[in-house]
Amino acid sequence: SMIQAFSKLGMEDGTGSNGNTEERYSVYDDDESWPRKLNTEERQMAGELFDAVEVGALERTEEILKEVPPLANVIRLSQNSDFPLYLAAGMGDIRMVQLLVAHDCSVHARTVHGHTALHAAALFGHPNIVQYLLGCGLEVNAVNSEGFPLIEEVLEDIEYDLDESEQMNISDPSKLECTAMILLENGAHIADPEIYADKFCELCNDIGIATTKKLLPYRPSAREELVNFYINQ
Repeated sequence: SMIQAFSKLGMEDGTGSNGNTEERYSVYDDDESWPRKLNTEERQMAGELFDAVEVGALERTEEILKEVPPLANVIRLSQNSDFPLYLAAGMGDIRMVQLLVAHDCSVHARTVHGHTALHAAALFGHPNIVQYLLGCGLEVNAVNSEGFPLIEEVLEDIEYDLDESEQMNISDPSKLECTAMILLENGAHIADPEIYADKFCELCNDIGIATTKKLLPYRPSAREELVNFYINQ
């Protein structure tokens, strides 16, 4: 299922809500503060909040956030420091994402891998949430903890001609293509586009060369090389 596939992204050494190790949390009060330990009330409700977000329980999520507002920015340390907005974005739950944003969660929070909620939405192929989060001010050229840009992560994940068993935990290539186009339309930059020329050939098939020229915001020589590569195929 999508829940199982998404959970694997955040698992650390087999621990977590389904493992034998107790969940560990922290919370930060604003973008300028360091994470702190949860108080007793926050700790009691944190697990329930993640469970509610995971199953898309909007009413229960809102009840918890109204009762314990700081949990909008709770971090689950035992899951690579993921957080409710990251989970909702990766699962494609746009209503949950909007609810969390309305309750003042930080859209700029990151996991230990340097991934924001935008990364989760993009890498799991949810273009509507990608567009929404970009409108919330997330950086389209954000890089992960290894300095790898989001657009390049998305292009790396586009895989064609996979058999059924290989497709189980892979995002739909057509949705990743749509995500890539949205990122490019919003100014995503690729340092070396020739590496991804084959992926852009597929995009060109869908959107046409004229549009492709407009969408590729790198140096002119590289853009022309990429378009020529497609034309000559």
